[in-house]
Amino acid sequence: NCHTRGDTLAHCWKMGADTASTAAATSTTELKFRLQKYMLLLGIFQILVCCFQGLTVASAANKVMAKAAHHQFTHNGELLIALAAAFPYCELSPSSLKLTCVLLQFGTWFNGLSYMIVALTDCPQPMFVAQPGMVATGDGAGNVYTQLSVAGLTLVTAPCIVVGLLLFAYGVGQAEHNKVKTA
Repeated sequence: NCHTRGDTLAHCWKMGADTASTAAATSTTELKFRLQKYMLLLGIFQILVCCFQGLTVASAANKVMAKAAHHQFTHNGELLIALAAAFPYCELSPSSLKLTCVLLQFGTWFNGLSYMIVALTDCPQPMFVAQPGMVATGDGAGNVYTQLSVAGLTLVTAPCIVVGLLLFAYGVGQAEHNKVKTA
């Protein structure tokens, strides 16, 4: 206790502030490593899903899109693993760190799942009209699977990955080399 040692009020105040900022920094560092672990594990899990999903290609209604979904799961898993390695360098507030992690998870998972909807149902997908033969013809109006696939790609995948990556890039840009601690 600084008062019993006869320290000045200003010194006690500074010690309290230093202790609080050290505790907050330690808490944020622990959060980064926890989120890094989850991002790494979920990236590995996404690649495992890719391995098992590859076994379904032969029985899929649309084999071309089944192969495309296989690639989406692979590359999105690789993205998560790569970002996990850089997570300690991401200098964001705790809530922004969590938001970044959640956005990247939703975006990458919905990407592969949206492709799988088309692969399993062979529904029309207007987003692929420039690639003849890849999907069934038609605009998919009234087809619930088309609507789910389009929504997954345009309302979840695209905004989540873009915003998540922008937040991540901003956080890494804020990092000071001498303050970054790695495991």
